[in-house]
Amino acid sequence: MAACQKAAEHLASLMVDSAVGATNEQRAYVETMMAKEKGATVEVCLQIAVPAEVECMVAATDVRALAACERFRREIPKELLSHNEPTQADCERMFDRLRQFKIQDGAEPSEVDATRDQVVRSCQEKAKIGTVACFLASPTYEQARKCP
Repeated sequence: MAACQKAAEHLASLMVDSAVGATNEQRAYVETMMAKEKGATVEVCLQIAVPAEVECMVAATDVRALAACERFRREIPKELLSHNEPTQADCERMFDRLRQFKIQDGAEPSEVDATRDQVVRSCQEKAKIGTVACFLASPTYEQARKCP
C-alpha cells in the first residue's frame, strides 16, 4: 500500500514534468496508472501492478522510463520454461495476468476474482506451457487471446 501511494505521488509529478514527447502508448500506460486521482491511482496500482513494476515506477525519472515499467508484468519466470506441463503456480500466474488485462479493460476485480479457481483448474487441465508463457509475455489482452 505504501509503495503504491508513493508511486501515485511520483506519477502525478512526472505527468506534469515530462509528458512532452511521450508516445500515445506511453501516455496510455501512465494515464491508466494515474487513473485521474491519487486514490484511484493507488487502487489501480494495488489491483494490477507487480512489486518490481511499482519499484520501477517510483524510480522513473520521465514518462518513457515510467512506461517501460510495464515490462515487469510480462516477465516469464525462468522455472516456468523448465516445466513440461503447467503447474498450479504457473496457472495462478496466468490468472494474475488475465486479471490485469480484465481490470485494465474495466472489469470489476471481484467479478474477475470469482473465476479464479475455474481458470486455474482449466489451465492445469488443458494449457500447454508455451501457451502460458505466451500469455504472460503478451503486452495486450488481444494478443494474449491469440496465443497458440
